[in-house]
Amino acid sequence: MKVLENRLFNIEPKKGCLQPGESCDVMFSYRHSVVGTDRLSVLLKLSYGREILLNFVGVTVSVDRAYIHFPSTRHTFSPVPIGETRGPVQVYEMYNGGAVPVKFEIDTFPLRALIQDNYGHSIFECLNPKGEIQPGQTASIEWKFSPLEAKTYSVEVDVRIECGETATITFIGVGFDKRHLGDTMPITDQSNYAEVPSIQRVAAPGQLCFLNQERISFGNMPLFTRGRRSVVMTNRSTEHSACFTWHVTNDKDAKYLSIVPVSGSLCPGESVLLKITLTAFGIPTFYDVDLVCEVKNLTEQNAYECELSRWENERCRQVVEFSVTEKDPCADLRTCEPEYVVRECAPSCERHKSIEPGETVAPDSREILRYKTLPPIAKKLSCDDQKLHEKLKRRFDEQFWPKPVPPKSFLLHLGLTARTHDLEEFQLHFPCDYDKFFIDQTLCDLQTMPSCNECCDDQTSCPQPVCCNQSEADMLSHLMSNILRSLVDDCQFHEACQEIACDPVPYFQQFCQERPCCVENVDCCNHTSHAPDSGFDANCNVDSEELEPAPVENCLPPDEQTFEIDGATVSVPLHSSQSAAGCNGFELNATFEEVQAQEPITETAEEKEFALIQKMKKMPEVCAEIESILENTLMNIVQEAFHGEFSITARPRLLALPPRPCPRQN
Repeated sequence: MKVLENRLFNIEPKKGCLQPGESCDVMFSYRHSVVGTDRLSVLLKLSYGREILLNFVGVTVSVDRAYIHFPSTRHTFSPVPIGETRGPVQVYEMYNGGAVPVKFEIDTFPLRALIQDNYGHSIFECLNPKGEIQPGQTASIEWKFSPLEAKTYSVEVDVRIECGETATITFIGVGFDKRHLGDTMPITDQSNYAEVPSIQRVAAPGQLCFLNQERISFGNMPLFTRGRRSVVMTNRSTEHSACFTWHVTNDKDAKYLSIVPVSGSLCPGESVLLKITLTAFGIPTFYDVDLVCEVKNLTEQNAYECELSRWENERCRQVVEFSVTEKDPCADLRTCEPEYVVRECAPSCERHKSIEPGETVAPDSREILRYKTLPPIAKKLSCDDQKLHEKLKRRFDEQFWPKPVPPKSFLLHLGLTARTHDLEEFQLHFPCDYDKFFIDQTLCDLQTMPSCNECCDDQTSCPQPVCCNQSEADMLSHLMSNILRSLVDDCQFHEACQEIACDPVPYFQQFCQERPCCVENVDCCNHTSHAPDSGFDANCNVDSEELEPAPVENCLPPDEQTFEIDGATVSVPLHSSQSAAGCNGFELNATFEEVQAQEPITETAEEKEFALIQKMKKMPEVCAEIESILENTLMNIVQEAFHGEFSITARPRLLALPPRPCPRQN
């Protein structure tokens, strides 16, 4: 009855007739005039059709009351496979619908109780259990769900509101085994769960600008990448210009999102191309961000500014100017100095006892006594008297020039959804999409770079032993004893240990090549020689035991020496010129081709420059800059095509040049 009597809900039009293919707009409105929660059921009847039941719910709170609107009392997280080392961060939103800031706190006692029931494993973890929500804004509560078993978990958590009521929210999480389910449980970004259409079908009253889509999905993205989307904003008005400004509802999301241009103006019928960039770094997270665009009518805004300027000028004039309405302006100059008469009353202090009643006193000879009057006795006005008083007040206010009120802005909302994954997880689940993203290593360095406080803490703090109670120590000892006993009794483990010794040398062993022993000996004998030859590996070390002179029966000339390497005989002739130069050069005559003399190769300037260029190409900063240049180039092409400078879908034109004339031969 309260809803119907006060006409809180209104529907316009309540009935009508539609021709085939015709449509009309029906506006539902709610008046926030009575404090409380109001509900109304409305039945929509279609002739020769079905009946649709609509349930309207409206909430009105007082100005000084703290109020938080919860989307629902039961929230289900996205399913997470068991065994994930880094579970994704999921978000639960709370909206402050009141007019005052609200402080909240989430009771984490049920979460700690759930940890004890699951062997110390954190199933649900709230990352920001405390906070403050400003009026008209939304707070994102971050949660991490890490299942231990393939089952459904649920926990009831109390949300305490300062100077308000306590709400109980039930959180539900589902854990599954991806080895059994496989592709039947796909990994999605939950973009298909949104019930709001991505394209606006009907224009709202007073709306000037429109978006070609109101909900964008970035899909699944690996960490340390950037996703980009384009949105077109159009001013469909033919008379009024508009200006726009984009805002991020959550300050924490501002470091992940960027939109270009942030603000601007649109003439009647003009459009602008917006570029939205999402940078994925940090930890795997679910993103559900709401961007708000504030649109103002420039025609109304300019009129308001002109009216405000006139009002301020009139106000300054009235402050400075005044009018004299007295007939005799010099009447005050002819009056004598006033005298103060002491009334007959009981003296309140000793210094007034000497003043007799009826005696005149000069103003500067004593202190003037002041008396506070009692407040007037006012009766409570009835409803009719209040209406009459308001009517008289409106007539009185019409005689004055009120301050101009700024025009209301129209708000456009753009929803963004995305989900980020680790590189290994993304490559495992989406192998075909991995090549579509550019991994920016500068973001990796930015995340792994420790802060100054962390460095100081790492230097000063020492690792402390982990404390455990007797039950945990007994459980650990029983587990280790059972594991070791099972290994001792396992025959396959014994056979595997024996087969390890017979395993062939791993393939990567061939990358470590030993230097020839003769070269090592030559380098040792020359204590003044320079760095090792570039043709050999400088990191290879050969023991001195491997260098043994081969026994020979015949005497060799003094300028020749023989060594034995792995059963092969190597003769190294030493020329007189080389020995005089300190064995700076040598030749090897061996029975196998692996050991040959290589003279030091000096790099030319072109080779050094080429090596420097190749090294610069692999730097993360250079790769990020090249990717930025390519992005700007493609964006410029899209902008030119959007403004109609050329057509992207047009067929390529073939220009046939005339044949060049051949020179005449005499």
